[in-house]
Amino acid sequence: MTNREWKTFWLAKASDEVERINLSQALSWFHYAIVNKFLTENPGNPKAIAVERVLAFVAAQQNDVRRPIILFYEKVARSDKHLAALTARPAIRPAAPHPATIANQEPRETETASILKKLDLELKARNYSRRTVENYRAISYNYLTWLKKPPSASDAGAIKQYQLHLKEKKNYAPRTVNLATAAIIFLYNSVLEIPVAPTSLPRMKTGRPLPLVYSQQDIEKIILGAKNHKHRLMLTLAYACGLRLSELRFLKPEHIDLERNIVWIRHGKGAKDRGVMLDQAIKPEVLAFLKSGKGKTFLFEGYEPGHSLTPTTISKIYQHACENAGIEPLGGIHTLRHSFATHLLEHGTDLRYIQELLGHASSKTTEIYTHVSSTAISRIRSPIAHLNLGIGK
Repeated sequence: MTNREWKTFWLAKASDEVERINLSQALSWFHYAIVNKFLTENPGNPKAIAVERVLAFVAAQQNDVRRPIILFYEKVARSDKHLAALTARPAIRPAAPHPATIANQEPRETETASILKKLDLELKARNYSRRTVENYRAISYNYLTWLKKPPSASDAGAIKQYQLHLKEKKNYAPRTVNLATAAIIFLYNSVLEIPVAPTSLPRMKTGRPLPLVYSQQDIEKIILGAKNHKHRLMLTLAYACGLRLSELRFLKPEHIDLERNIVWIRHGKGAKDRGVMLDQAIKPEVLAFLKSGKGKTFLFEGYEPGHSLTPTTISKIYQHACENAGIEPLGGIHTLRHSFATHLLEHGTDLRYIQELLGHASSKTTEIYTHVSSTAISRIRSPIAHLNLGIGK
């Protein structure tokens, strides 16, 4: 995995653990910003990070961050080696900084923590998804750290500089920079109550690449490439119902309506519910899996009962199935959703129904599949067909 994928994976696990054991008292210890900073400065698998580097990170911070890092290795990464080092001996502190540095840093860190707390409250009051909360929180923390001063009404120029910083220094994709811009605008307008007009900040051109899709023959090979019955059913439902990864991950047994032949997607993207068809072709497989009792809280659980599979695990299941089928992946597991929509269109399904099945808020989002339908394109004759070139004679 890339460093960014490692970071996303472990932050997601941390959030899952906080919610699972309801760490209301530990939220102050398990400060998201601290863990985010730790994983940013120490990329890769946290279990493979040298103990000395972990201790050096703890020692280098002005505030005591030992407790959240201990909690991270105790509850999430679960590394006895790192846990022992963190609890057995104190980290060696570097030379004391100049008093003026401490005076400047500590109030700013306190102010940043206060702003992030307000941001959390505002996002949750609006019922934003957990993923949006995590993204906005991380973006806001990184921006405020970069800004190095209290936010003010004259920061439009600074925000533009930060956009360039993300693009040129961090090599972020235009879409990611635009997401960061939206989060920062929300921070100023809705949390800090400092007016920042969205029109005053540029949006980077992203283009609109067409989604890649598999042929139906390749879909068949990929599904059969999953040797485990549970894994095969996961890929089957991802394609047969056009599910997003998160929707597949949090699917529950009670969401399967066997009488009406519907799979209910609860709290999908945008916190919207929708129903998709449970086709008769796969209903026996789903029924057999439900009767096996393997999934209790979630339909597809990991080794620990009651825990959904992680995004990384689901992605690996898909990648291994592609490898077993001898097919080069065209993208992540979301490609099965793209293929679902394109194949429906090629079989004559009305675009409005496809929009509902995919849960798209706008028909414009769904219309992109009209550009990748090979059946429609192949039926169009080129004007060269009307020329008498003597080809083939």
